[in-house]
Amino acid sequence: MVPAKRFVLLMMNGGKRTVPLNEDVLVTVIVLSFGPGPQYEKTLLSVLEQQYPSIDLIISDDGSDSFDKRKVEAFVRSHMRGNIKRLIVRQNEHNLGIPAHDNLTASLALGRFIKFIADGDTLYNSFSLQRLYHFAAEHREWIVTSPCVICSVDLKEYYYQFPSNRRVQILNDRSIDHLYRTLVFSNLISAVGCMFRKEFFLFGGFDESYHYLEDWPTWLRIVRRGERIPCADEPSEKYALSGVSSSYGTAFDSPRLREDLIRCYEQEILPYGNLLSAFTRYSAQYRYAKLHGKLSIAEMIKFLPMVGYYTAKSTVKKFMIRCKGGR
Repeated sequence: MVPAKRFVLLMMNGGKRTVPLNEDVLVTVIVLSFGPGPQYEKTLLSVLEQQYPSIDLIISDDGSDSFDKRKVEAFVRSHMRGNIKRLIVRQNEHNLGIPAHDNLTASLALGRFIKFIADGDTLYNSFSLQRLYHFAAEHREWIVTSPCVICSVDLKEYYYQFPSNRRVQILNDRSIDHLYRTLVFSNLISAVGCMFRKEFFLFGGFDESYHYLEDWPTWLRIVRRGERIPCADEPSEKYALSGVSSSYGTAFDSPRLREDLIRCYEQEILPYGNLLSAFTRYSAQYRYAKLHGKLSIAEMIKFLPMVGYYTAKSTVKKFMIRCKGGR
C-alpha cells in the first residue's frame, strides 16, 4: 500500500490525470463470478451490447467448481462485435475473495478506466458504459460512482434506486467531513456503479485483508484522507438483490462477512471517533456491538434508541420492496 501522505498527494494532483473525451480510450470491463448463476448470459449480453467503441473484456471466475471456460468463451465470441478489442476468459485456481480477485483482474487490464460487473447484474442500457466513461474522464478523482437500480434476482422487478437522488446530492455537494460521518452511518456509495482509473490499482487497490468487503473500507479511507468520490446522476447498472453482501443482515449468515465488518469498524471507524458526531459515534458503537452477537441486557438498555431506529428502518425497507412486487 502507498503511505498515507503520498497517497493524498497523488490523489489531489489531478493536473495530469484528466483525459480528453476520446472514445478511442480503451475501457476494461471485468465480469466477476463464483460459479455462473442463472442470469450469467444476461450479464454478458449487457456488456456485449454496449455502444462504447473500445472495450477490453476480462471474464474471471474466483475458483468455483462450475465454471466452464470453453462454454463461456464460445458464448461471448458468438455475440461479440468489433468494439471488443481483447477478450480474456480465466479462472483462479482457488478462491481469493472479492478484494484480491478485483486487484488481480485489474492488474491484467489494458484499459485506462476499469468497470467491474458481477454475475447476475447487468449494465442499465446499451449506453451506460459510454456515459460512465464520459463522467469519469471529466473528473480528476481515481474513483467515480453512479446510482444503480435495485432489482429482483431475475431483474424483472425494479425496487428502488441506490443511492437516492438526495444521497447523490450529499455525495457531490456536502463537505468532506460531513461525507465521512455520513458514510460511517450508512454506506451510500454504490460499488456496482463505480468506475476506476487504472492508477487506483497501481497504487494499492483494495485492502486484501478483507475477504468480501472491498467497498466500504475503501470509501471510508479515501474520504477520510480528503478525496471525494463524485456520483453521476443517471443509473449505470441493474443490481440483483442477492448474494452474500446484498444486505447488512446477511452478516449473521456469513461469519467471514461478519469478520470483515468487525475489522472495518476496528480499522476505519472506531479509531476516528473524534471525527464523528455524538449520534454517529453512538450508532457505530451499537452496530459494532451487535456484530459480536446477541446484545446483553445492559447493552440493550444502553442502545435502546438504536434498536428501535434500526428495527423501524428494516421494517420500512422490507415494506417498500413488498409494495413493489418483491418478497
